[in-house]
Amino acid sequence: MFIGKNRERCNAERSAFINFTKKTSMKRTLFYSMLFFMAVFSAGCVKEIKDKITGGTMTAKVNGNDFKASNVSAMYSSNGHFDISGSMDNGREILISIPDANTKAASYSIDGSYRTAGYYLDKNTTKPIDAVSGTVTITLRDNNKAASGTFSIKLKDGTEITDGSYDANWN
Repeated sequence: MFIGKNRERCNAERSAFINFTKKTSMKRTLFYSMLFFMAVFSAGCVKEIKDKITGGTMTAKVNGNDFKASNVSAMYSSNGHFDISGSMDNGREILISIPDANTKAASYSIDGSYRTAGYYLDKNTTKPIDAVSGTVTITLRDNNKAASGTFSIKLKDGTEITDGSYDANWN
């Protein structure tokens, strides 16, 4: 009798331990999987930020005042979409988006709806001032991993961005 109860108790304890181990093992596996994916995605983000910081140069005149970007980001997708932005430490930023850029040197008109541009006044601005007109030249090189060009933009509020130039590299 004593042996039977002892065995039942041992079996119950062993069963509880196995169930606990399975749950703990599953939780541990899930935890390490999440940790692994976070590390992989974080590494990708760090690389992307690094590329943006060292991505090139952008200069212009905004209503006659010098604009020299400290951070430049650019991208060209295989479907022809070209984006570039340059920002200063004070938060001023110029953004240009040309959805139909081709791999040859070309000039594009900014129309404010399909081909767009914008300008942020400072770090506290949540929405850029949109462009109403302008021109952008794009010369892609290095197997579409770099671009240079010029731009001039007129914004909705009357601000004029002139003598713009950029040179950018990306992966």
